[in-house]
Amino acid sequence: MNIKKICVLGGTGFVGRHLVTRLANHGYGVCVPTRHPQRHREIEVLPGAELVSGNIHDLQSLQEQLAGCDAVVNLVGVLHEYSNQGFRTVHVELPGKIVDACRASGIKRLLHMSALHADAAKGPSQYLFTKGEGEQIVMQAKDLTVTVFKPSIIFGPDDNFYNQFAGLLRMNPVLPLA
Repeated sequence: MNIKKICVLGGTGFVGRHLVTRLANHGYGVCVPTRHPQRHREIEVLPGAELVSGNIHDLQSLQEQLAGCDAVVNLVGVLHEYSNQGFRTVHVELPGKIVDACRASGIKRLLHMSALHADAAKGPSQYLFTKGEGEQIVMQAKDLTVTVFKPSIIFGPDDNFYNQFAGLLRMNPVLPLA
């Protein structure tokens, strides 16, 4: 399987921005779907990277965004539910649409980011339960070469959690933990 162009869903998020930069700097063509291309112009200056406007939750739009790609990396996830971005919509329904769009586009390689302890049978939270359901959906796609990776907490430059925590510590060096 010769991979030249990769679609990174969630490519404008924390993990995605770092992955897109790395892939582009290693010579891959990178397609990054987004609803708001004007907010992510820094991606367009990367060699071989392009922003594609569209709605990844719409199957037809998703298929158009995947056109010409050889592989898909799904990094889309939410830690908190919002009105139109619930756990089920993002973690369960979207992976199913991604599998369908890969099939329709002839893409055989899919990498899917889940979460440590994700479990569709006994997930201890709605987040982990739905992440587990999404895993099951992509793993059932026997016609695709699928890799599911299950990270724990991810932190680094520009993250939201540890950098905010460090900022609090700078303002108040004594912080109660319980």
